[in-house]
Amino acid sequence: MLQEVYEPLWVEIYHAAKKAGVQLRGIWIADAAHQGTSGILNEEKLGNDHKLPQPIFGLGHSMGATQLINVSLMHPRIFQGLCLVEPIVFPYSAENQGRDPPAQASMRRRESFDSLDMAISQFRKSSMFQKWDPRAFDMWIEYGLRRAPGDRAERVILTTTKSQELFTFVRPTFLSEFPTDRRLAFPDLALEAPSDTLFYRPEPVITFHNLPHLRPSTLYVFGEFSQLISHQLRDSLARRTGVDIGGSGGSTTGQVKDIVVGNTGHFGPMEDPRGLAEQTVDWLKVEVEQWALLVKSSLLDSNSKVSQDFLSSLAGSHQVGRQESRLRKL
Repeated sequence: MLQEVYEPLWVEIYHAAKKAGVQLRGIWIADAAHQGTSGILNEEKLGNDHKLPQPIFGLGHSMGATQLINVSLMHPRIFQGLCLVEPIVFPYSAENQGRDPPAQASMRRRESFDSLDMAISQFRKSSMFQKWDPRAFDMWIEYGLRRAPGDRAERVILTTTKSQELFTFVRPTFLSEFPTDRRLAFPDLALEAPSDTLFYRPEPVITFHNLPHLRPSTLYVFGEFSQLISHQLRDSLARRTGVDIGGSGGSTTGQVKDIVVGNTGHFGPMEDPRGLAEQTVDWLKVEVEQWALLVKSSLLDSNSKVSQDFLSSLAGSHQVGRQESRLRKL
C-alpha cells in the first residue's frame, strides 16, 4: 500500500498521544521499493525478486566478522562468500565468563592526553601499536582521537569512549531489576552459567552454535600468534561451518577454507595488510571464477513483468502460454 495513505493515521496517533500525555520522538515508515513514487524511482531496477547485483563478498574482522555471519544466517543469499578474519565466535565456557581479555585491556586504557603529541608518544610505546603498519597507525591517530569538547587547551581524548568500548565486550548481570529471576532479565544467558556470573556476551556463543547452517563459501583467516583464537578453536570453527541444513556443505566440499597469516596476532589487518590482502585475493579470485561459471550455466535474469504463464497459473489454468515477458537484469 502507498505510504502516503497512512499519513492520516499518523496524524491521529500524534494527536491522541499528545492528548494522553505521551510524547512521541518521531514516526518512521520504511517504504517498499516497488510502491508508488519509490517504484517510479526504482523502475529500471525492479524485477520479481529484488536483489543487489552479484557477486557480493563480505570481509569482516573480529566483531565485524561475527556480524557478517549473522547477516548471512538471516539472509543466506546476500553474500557469495565471506572472508572472516579472527571472528569472535566460541562455545560457552564458564571459566572464561567475565574474564574477557579485550575488556581487561580497555579498562586499563588511558582516555585523555594533554596534547596530541603526548598521545602519539604514548601510543608509540605500546607493544600493540608497534606491530601496526604505519598507514594503519596514522589512521588511528587521525580518527581515534579528537579534541576534548569545551576545552581550550590542547587536550585530546579517545573518539570511542572507554565506557562504550567496555559495553561492546561485556554485558553486566548485576544491574537487573529482576534479581530473583535471572532468565527473565537475561534470556540469552547460557543455561549452564553459574549463579555468580557477573558479565557475559551472548552473541559469540549463539553464533558458534549456528555455524553449521552458514550458507556462503567461507574463508577463515587467523593470526599465527592470535591472542584470542587457539589452534583448537580454529579447527572447531572450520569443522562446524556449513555442515548442516541450509549450509554450504563445509570443508569436505571445498566451501570452507582456513589460512594463517604468519607473524600476526588478532590485529592482523592492521599489522600486515599486504600479506592478508594477497592471501585473501587468492581465495577471492577462485570464488569469482566459480561464480562466473555459475552465471553461464543458469538463468539468473529475473522477469520485470508478470508473464502469461504466471497469470494462467494464478487463475487456475493449466494452459501454458507462449508469450514471454521482457527480461531485465536487476
